[in-house]
Amino acid sequence: MKQNSVAWLTPGSLIAIIALTVAPLIVVPVLGLEGSLDSAQGGMMLAALAVVALANLFTARFLVLPGNVAHGEQTQEGVMSVGYSFATTPAIFGVIASLFMGSTLIALPFGAFALLFWVVVRQFLQKAYPEDRSRLREHRR
Repeated sequence: MKQNSVAWLTPGSLIAIIALTVAPLIVVPVLGLEGSLDSAQGGMMLAALAVVALANLFTARFLVLPGNVAHGEQTQEGVMSVGYSFATTPAIFGVIASLFMGSTLIALPFGAFALLFWVVVRQFLQKAYPEDRSRLREHRR
């Protein structure tokens, strides 16, 4: 069961990012939401969320994940959960920004951030756990 849950973390987080990016494209028009922020407030909110998203990536990639792997504080499943949770966060920011500003397209750049972060986290995890990749190759044969 544990191996199954680890195997679903990678595609599950990717599906969550895509769903969160696409959701405002459907929800905002269906609910007829209009922006509750003026353009200056909206611009400041977008800038703040973008800065937090970037800080989130650098914190996860260069502090949290390497520290957890090096010190063995968490299991592989725990490290993967933390990494992919960090990667999904910008997509959540996109949903929030879309709902507050009443714009469907605002979620797309944040979704792109999240996909980029997902790739960065996945590359880190593949380097941190190379034995997992070899086990996966043997399982496919």
